[in-house]
Amino acid sequence: MKKYAFLTMMIGFLLAGIIFCQSPQLAQAKTNYQIVKRSYTANVAYHPRNPEKNGYVWQTIDHSKVGHNIKNYPNTTWQVSRQYVIKHNGKNAVYYRVQGISPKNNSVKGGYIWRAI
Repeated sequence: MKKYAFLTMMIGFLLAGIIFCQSPQLAQAKTNYQIVKRSYTANVAYHPRNPEKNGYVWQTIDHSKVGHNIKNYPNTTWQVSRQYVIKHNGKNAVYYRVQGISPKNNSVKGGYIWRAI
């Protein structure tokens, strides 16, 4: 009888150990940004349609890190050097690679901005 109880207890501990030791699956956002088209422009000046509205200049094309908010740079002229067509979730969007130039000719870090801003 003791052997049966010991064997049952060992199987229970073994099953509990297997269940608790399995690593949990971490939830991660799926980033599936795909560059469809890339073209170069001749440093065209760009000004946002509404400089008082929130609009972000992303440091990376896949929206992983925000660089600047357009609202904080109302007098800055942004120079467009490249144009990208990005496909995300089945929809195409046009993004510009921009570099900011302030009125005093101080360079502001650039990034990627959505065309509709």
